[in-house]
Amino acid sequence: MICIGEKNKFALEFEDTSVSIFRCWIKGINACAYIYDNERYDCHCHISDIIQWFIDCYDIIVSDDNYPLGIEAKNALEFYNKSGEFESDDIDIFDEWYTTRQEWYFRHSFYWCRRNEYLPDIFFEKKGNYINIIWDMVDLYNDVKYIYPQGDYLINISDFCEVINEFIKYKEV
Repeated sequence: MICIGEKNKFALEFEDTSVSIFRCWIKGINACAYIYDNERYDCHCHISDIIQWFIDCYDIIVSDDNYPLGIEAKNALEFYNKSGEFESDDIDIFDEWYTTRQEWYFRHSFYWCRRNEYLPDIFFEKKGNYINIIWDMVDLYNDVKYIYPQGDYLINISDFCEVINEFIKYKEV
């Protein structure tokens, strides 16, 4: 297993860049571990998709990408939940709202990386000199229960960038 970072802070662990075990360590817990059919599993997913996602979204995550749509929220999860309450009888306004919401969501969470795996919904966003890593996967999948379904962690932006910059080097491997 390759582990980049410090598990007690923030680390990404995987076997290789194909489909393999993926562990996202945050404060000493593996946010990707889950229970299915009374058995514990580690997430298996396309590591190359996660690498590409970080390459594509890195600059956005570490920038001051404010919440669109005029939503006031204290974190990415609250923004996503509040913005999902929008209603309009005008289909164009409705479509524009949800397109903007989804684009922001795709740039700040692992959602884009999912294929048919149980990849958790973890958000990454800049908060001052930190990256806020937040997740709520209580009801993400019907038959899967994450061992650590909720969490919120601030990591120094330089520590986060160090891990991600090392991780994306595996694109060439």
